[in-house]
Amino acid sequence: MISTLLRSLRVVWMAFTHPRIAPLELARIDFVCTLDDLDVNLHMNNARYLVIMDHGRWDYTFRSGLGRLVLTERYMPIIGSAMIRFRRSLTLFDRFTLTTRLMGWDDKWSYIEHRIAKGEDVYCVGIMKTLFKDRHGPIPSATLAAKIGHTGASPALPDWVLEWQAAEAKQFQKPGVPT
Repeated sequence: MISTLLRSLRVVWMAFTHPRIAPLELARIDFVCTLDDLDVNLHMNNARYLVIMDHGRWDYTFRSGLGRLVLTERYMPIIGSAMIRFRRSLTLFDRFTLTTRLMGWDDKWSYIEHRIAKGEDVYCVGIMKTLFKDRHGPIPSATLAAKIGHTGASPALPDWVLEWQAAEAKQFQKPGVPT
């Protein structure tokens, strides 16, 4: 519990003291797997990977300029869904790096990629479908990108992200209703 609190405070401190990043730039944070991170199998708990990824989004949000909008405009960051793939296990005292990047966006959603690696080996990859909203509802992704200095269009999203988006649209249909 204490190491989790200290890690959160460290990430917030770093977000305010490290250089600002461009909207499409890669953000990086180094971590150590602590006793608080372990499950009964003595490797990092699956849910802890998501917490680490939350830290990466905090860092990215504040270093990209979105944090200023969260604070001044009262924008609320929202996760719509997540896709995560585990490849290897982190164990006690393993040092690892989290990288976070904005992959691209559509009208409503932005897609953030998180990679957790130890050296050159990727241990986990997570993709988050996110948006920001204010009291009027979701803020268009292009509007957000412009507010943090990106004037161009979104980078092309990979086909597999578009397929994931299409599959998600089918999940909440009523049974027996054709697509």
